[in-house]
Amino acid sequence: MSEIAEATGLTGPSLTRAVDKLVTAALVFREIDARDRRKVLVDLSKRGHLVHADLAPRVYSTERELLTEPDSSLAELLRVLEGMSSAQSPTEAVAGSE
Repeated sequence: MSEIAEATGLTGPSLTRAVDKLVTAALVFREIDARDRRKVLVDLSKRGHLVHADLAPRVYSTERELLTEPDSSLAELLRVLEGMSSAQSPTEAVAGSE
């Protein structure tokens, strides 16, 4: 699961909850790595493969559309997000105002 955490940016507890939900929905299954019992392996179930096959083309199409034809709303969102990422954190701003 560490590779999933790295790829998604989810922390341990958040990742565990997300995978729990996917297991409950029968989209993935977990198993202990036979070579290293400390590792938990997560793989798509048959149902998970079907859902992925259905959703992936739509997701890729939407991503392509957003990245190649940015409209003013997306451009504005990106501008706001970039501004937020370069701004001081709230605790720094409060500490600096004293």
